[in-house]
Amino acid sequence: MNDKSRHKSATSLPDAFPAPAPMELAKLAAMVARGSTPEKALPRAMKLYVEAVLFRNDLPRDLGSIIGTYGSNEREFKWLQEHVPGQKKFKLEWSKVGDDADEARRYLKAKGLPIKLAESVLKNFRRSWRYTGRDDADAVIASWESTGKGQKIYVIPERFLSGVATIARQRRSETRAKAWQARKK
Repeated sequence: MNDKSRHKSATSLPDAFPAPAPMELAKLAAMVARGSTPEKALPRAMKLYVEAVLFRNDLPRDLGSIIGTYGSNEREFKWLQEHVPGQKKFKLEWSKVGDDADEARRYLKAKGLPIKLAESVLKNFRRSWRYTGRDDADAVIASWESTGKGQKIYVIPERFLSGVATIARQRRSETRAKAWQARKK
């Protein structure tokens, strides 16, 4: 390798880091530092550009992960319903009572969470959804709602029921540990 090619390879940008077009950089500078001189605006714009490229390079490679991290909860839910193959869905019938009353409650009972009322299933979902840091459980629940034979039913994907059962078990375990610590004192 001669000195000229070594110098070029050491200073050229890798493919994962595309150089901005001069006009892109100028537009970014104009947006970032309105009323500033080009000497001050361009370095600020380039810093933002570098951070944006590095951020983009660190993103997960699959769309589902990107939507799950940065998309709205409604968009994530819609994407999961459309793109997760073979995802089971369980019917929750509002008017029935008992932990064996419908598919959703039988599923939860099998996972160690017997629930008699449909309202309690939805309350547990709301609690588990908040536990994960989200606050729009009602919008998700509304997307499950339908009517069949004149009664309200919810068609719930397995992933959500599994989350309800997992978080309920986790909370139960935490509560038991706290109670044990209180009794030990």
